[in-house]
Amino acid sequence: MAQTLVDLVQRTVTRLSMVPGVAVQVYAEDRIAEMIQHKFETIRDMLWWDDFMEWQTLTQDVDGRPVENVVREMPAAPVGNEIVINQFQDIQFAWKPDCAIPLKSMPRRTNPSGFFRVGSTVFTAPDQQKVLRFVPYTAGQLMMVRYKMWYGTFNPDDEVPMDDQVLILGACYDYLEDDGTNPGQIEKFFNYYNQRLQQLLSQENDREIPLSPQGYQEAGGWQTVA
Repeated sequence: MAQTLVDLVQRTVTRLSMVPGVAVQVYAEDRIAEMIQHKFETIRDMLWWDDFMEWQTLTQDVDGRPVENVVREMPAAPVGNEIVINQFQDIQFAWKPDCAIPLKSMPRRTNPSGFFRVGSTVFTAPDQQKVLRFVPYTAGQLMMVRYKMWYGTFNPDDEVPMDDQVLILGACYDYLEDDGTNPGQIEKFFNYYNQRLQQLLSQENDREIPLSPQGYQEAGGWQTVA
């Protein structure tokens, strides 16, 4: 179960053998909160964690941009229909209708002039206005995308949706490394953090790999995954 940032900070304070209690270690608490934020963001970017992924159907406009209200961060006054995709790199896959094979990202060395036109969609491309763009354009076509959910800076009462042990152990190691007063304690938390992180990485990568042909409903064919 996810815990709030303030709970994670207090548990880290306790693990570091400091005096526990809200606002007791004011200077340390702010530093630890930043360390927990850092660990969350770096671990989130290590893999396409299933728990941090979202599916969304987007509709191409006449220029290949999503018709929907795609934004990079949730605005201060949301209207309720925002789809938050922070950056183009957060998009793992995009599919055309009835096609099992995802679109490729437009190569950076490719001259875009031949693709920014009306036609059958081949690539996804970054876009400053709506984060991503589909090229060539097929106005009105529905596209499915899979992307990482975005989390900004956590407030004290916000739940941090990640394994509590890896965040606490990572923050402990980070804090002690800065302090530099107890090499044995630094090494202990460094090993604990990396062991827990490797456990989580192994669990996430331990997925079935289909070796036989897989049928795709309404996909117009079969795909063999080897």
